[in-house]
Amino acid sequence: MRRRLPAIVLAIAVTGCAATGTNHRPIAIADILGTIVLSEMEPPARTTFFRAQRGAASTMQLVQDGGPELQVAVQRGLDDALTREFGTPGIIAMLVEGAPTESLDPRRDVWVASAALAYEDADAAREALSVFVEATARRLEEERNVALGDGGTAFRGRFLHGMPVVTLLWRNERLVLHLMAVGPTTHSEIQVIARAMDDRVPRRH
Repeated sequence: MRRRLPAIVLAIAVTGCAATGTNHRPIAIADILGTIVLSEMEPPARTTFFRAQRGAASTMQLVQDGGPELQVAVQRGLDDALTREFGTPGIIAMLVEGAPTESLDPRRDVWVASAALAYEDADAAREALSVFVEATARRLEEERNVALGDGGTAFRGRFLHGMPVVTLLWRNERLVLHLMAVGPTTHSEIQVIARAMDDRVPRRH
């Protein structure tokens, strides 16, 4: 004679199967981008988080010195984007509170922007990266290739009061990644941040 399982046991078994199934749902792209870029709770040395931008605003910020054509071009095939910015008190006062640029201390002030932009496929990301690289080359003086993802490119230039600027752009599958550092940051610090961003890109996204 077959024994029947108590109803409560059956209910637990069904619930457990349902919960297991939900674990296989794809992670939302917004969550992926939030994981890749620098964390609000773990800012670079000497800085604090002060601003975030999402979607089209994030992409247009990277080509803000270009015309409407560039701004339209980088949005083709865009799925979502996220930028988080970090700075020292002098940078935050200037960018957020409207303090005069003379208040900056070139020896101490630091500004870091970390961005991840997701496109519908790798081809769209590749085309967007080429636009970002072209736009950045117009603003900054020195350009060179770096061993970082696909199409990794590094730029160097000057910000206000001669403050050094380093910008890195690269692609990982359908994601374009961007890192900018202004002020007295070392090459090794920038490389560590960039490689950590790249390492946080999931294999399937």
